[in-house]
Amino acid sequence: MKFLSVLRKPAIIKRKNSVAATEISESNSSRSNSSSTSPRIPSTPVSLAQSTNSSINQINFQEISEDVILSSIPMMKIITSQIDKTYYESDNEINWICTVPEQEDRRIMKIALIGTNIFLDLEDQTRTSISIIKKFSMESNLILLEDSINFIEPEVRISSSSSGNDITILQKFIALSIFEHFAVYKSLTGSLISSIGLRMPDINMILNSQFNFKDWCDIYIPEEGWVRSWCHINKMSKRSDKYDPKGKYQIKFYRTNKSNSPNSTTNLICYIPDSNHVQDIFFYNGEANEQTPIANPTNFLNNIKLVKLIGDVLYPEETPSLRSTSTSSSITKQLISPKRDVSTKAVKPSKSSNFKTHKDGLLIRPIPHHGLSHFDAMIKFIIPMMDITRKYGRPKQFNASINESNSLMFGLPKLPNTNYLKQSEINQLIRDTPMEDVTNDEIFSYSMNWIGNFLKETYQTDLERAS
Repeated sequence: MKFLSVLRKPAIIKRKNSVAATEISESNSSRSNSSSTSPRIPSTPVSLAQSTNSSINQINFQEISEDVILSSIPMMKIITSQIDKTYYESDNEINWICTVPEQEDRRIMKIALIGTNIFLDLEDQTRTSISIIKKFSMESNLILLEDSINFIEPEVRISSSSSGNDITILQKFIALSIFEHFAVYKSLTGSLISSIGLRMPDINMILNSQFNFKDWCDIYIPEEGWVRSWCHINKMSKRSDKYDPKGKYQIKFYRTNKSNSPNSTTNLICYIPDSNHVQDIFFYNGEANEQTPIANPTNFLNNIKLVKLIGDVLYPEETPSLRSTSTSSSITKQLISPKRDVSTKAVKPSKSSNFKTHKDGLLIRPIPHHGLSHFDAMIKFIIPMMDITRKYGRPKQFNASINESNSLMFGLPKLPNTNYLKQSEINQLIRDTPMEDVTNDEIFSYSMNWIGNFLKETYQTDLERAS
């Protein structure tokens, strides 16, 4: 599968698609005209410009071309398969116990892990469904302990009084379901960057930009919800790995687009330095869909509005309230200010500004504005982030290999197969591969790394799989 091969040499894109690029430019003349005459600052964010809601909606949900849908079909089929896939189902020999605060313990007659949901059939004939992944949350909805699995919402604890490693087995299947759920979104990201990038007239500039990236977005803070922020991403040179120290390049999120001091943290919400661990970055659909992706591909793709980062994010120890008491008009005036004085220098913790590391990652929602469509905004955001974190071959050429772990396409099954691991490999994983103890904010990152390393080993030992 060659989803990203076309983006390895940007110069070829222009030559091969010069006619298509011209047609696109002519069919979208209004967009090109507005971009050529508009000021260099981004337009007012959507939520703060009520008068332009109708036009923004048209920008946000431009019709997705047929070739984009067709290139995404394999991943959507896999996602559809995963929704109904039974990873684990208990038998009657295991004595599972369900514990809920202020209630008597009840015996669990059956446990089933289907997709990323756990179903509990209790002895009183009630059935409970609990999601492993909380909506709009960076961390998982469970805590894995040696003798139990504790869910956060709702507050439920499941344990086993039987001898054996029943809890460990279930935990391993949970890790596998998390890996497959996110891994296919990584491959879908590669497909969308490739198919939509071909139609973007400035894709060469995005891939080879010599400038820092700056734009508005929303980020999700658990205590606050969605927070409007000004994102600043340092330009990463293709030779930076060799000559620049780690920590120099950062992804920073500010409350406004102005900062009084180059190293000030009073305006800083959080940041991601290239010296810290980032497991993965990919496009994500955080909505609960009534229809499967394959039943309504256009609706599914239109709901992919998030960039999900799994890894370390640094927050100031003392962060003022992120919500401003300013009026809507004053906020709007601030957001469209032509002064963009946010520091291009790296954030350096001092004695008076300590940072705490959250290992659960970050959800980013890029904002489409005039001249920049929904997926255009997503692609322009995610590529500089991949550059900073040195993911998937960036800032050099994209790595599109299926058998290399540092690739968006890593392990992608070939239809009609929709499983990342063979049954014999799953048996080996459950039987012989130990799991480490992890906190709930590390479960996503650990699952991606643990299963990823196992899958990498299978490619190295199974020549038939690698072919």
